[in-house]
Amino acid sequence: MTDYKPFSSDRPAREPLRSVAVIVDVASDARALDPLLLQPCGSKSLLDRAFDCVDWVAEADQRILRTDSPEVKAIAARRATKGWSVVTGSAPAASWTSCSHLVVLDGHHPFLRPSTIDEAIRLIKLRFDIASIASCVRSTPGWWFEETSAGVEDATGHALPTSPPTMLREAHAFHVVPAWRHHRTAHRYAGRRHDPYPFEIASAEAFRVQSQFELDLAASWYASRAVTRAA
Repeated sequence: MTDYKPFSSDRPAREPLRSVAVIVDVASDARALDPLLLQPCGSKSLLDRAFDCVDWVAEADQRILRTDSPEVKAIAARRATKGWSVVTGSAPAASWTSCSHLVVLDGHHPFLRPSTIDEAIRLIKLRFDIASIASCVRSTPGWWFEETSAGVEDATGHALPTSPPTMLREAHAFHVVPAWRHHRTAHRYAGRRHDPYPFEIASAEAFRVQSQFELDLAASWYASRAVTRAA
């Protein structure tokens, strides 16, 4: 008898069913707490808005806050009934989740919608050829601040779908990565064709608060929306 099996497949076996945890990662490891996260953005703080968003993500198998900040832990304590887990920055991923993938947010995108995260989670659960996902936004050439930096097109190694005169750029609103990669020394991209997979989001959701000016802009939008509703 030989080892040759004419009916066997050379394709790798399909991985087990995927599960996804959503993690808000702030002030962990060596990173200091960004004071902007605790400042009001309309009627709520920027961090509270991130928690609200994740609370409404229906496809999440687990909700995790990763932080070493006492202030952030105090905010999370008020949400114990929402099923949040709180872990420290030094704890390895294997010790606080059994999910295969993580949706990682940093809390700086006040207009990110739960339905957008749900769509990304459904995609990673259904498409086993996709290893990870990077959120992207379609922009006009010439103004996007990362236009000349290493973006998704360099990481994937293949051309992204474009429709001139616009292009896709990495937006950093969130990333979906295998759980084992979520530590400082792991490479975010493994070099596979669909790693990362560019996931387009609306330009408003890509808005990132990095300064007091941007925080005031977001707060004024929320204030004007409240007035519109009242009218």
